[in-house]
Amino acid sequence: MTELHYRSFVEPDDLAVDECTIKVCLTDNGVRYWHMWARVRQADGQPLVFCVPIAPNVVGPSNGPGGNTWGLCRSGLNRWQIAPSINVLETEEIHQGHHPSGRSKWHQTPALVEVPDLERWQLGGAP
Repeated sequence: MTELHYRSFVEPDDLAVDECTIKVCLTDNGVRYWHMWARVRQADGQPLVFCVPIAPNVVGPSNGPGGNTWGLCRSGLNRWQIAPSINVLETEEIHQGHHPSGRSKWHQTPALVEVPDLERWQLGGAP
């Protein structure tokens, strides 16, 4: 299983490989939601930065203000689990789970580790 080391109050450009952060995002209509930024290593060894909308304390996928949204639930001490898998396609499109025709650059179901307690996004509700 892939682990992403969580970092608080970091800009996506400052993430190292296998790190992530969670930030607030705004829709064009001003609706706020959470999204997770991550920097990972593709199969060819090149780094890849991506972002997905998340719903903390929600099991599995949903449809939120940012579109298709991944669930993020506590799975242990300082550990949170994304569901379903994140599939970054060669087209740069990000898909939930398996894609029947697209080739993947990175396809994992990561756990976020080293997450401190009382991060604002853990408390539930809108950002």
